[in-house]
Amino acid sequence: MAAEKPLKIAIVAGEESGDLLGADIVQALKRMTGREVRLVGIGGRHLRALGLAPLFDGSEIALMGLSAILRDLPRLMRRISQTASAVAAEKPDC
Repeated sequence: MAAEKPLKIAIVAGEESGDLLGADIVQALKRMTGREVRLVGIGGRHLRALGLAPLFDGSEIALMGLSAILRDLPRLMRRISQTASAVAAEKPDC
């Protein structure tokens, strides 16, 4: 019997707490399903330790305050578009 293919998960975590929570969720999914996972998206050290190769450094989208968002809006919109395109191309399971 052939082994099941890895569960492909799209995840975006732009700061430390999201990275840690995302890693906890991924580990729980691995335990619950018994399947390996393949990650696509954005994350920090915790998600990278689980195999994520981030599309770009998550600190680029970790903005606080309206003035920071407005100042970096063009770059932020490019990164959102890049992420959406990459996730759509990967066709994740969840």
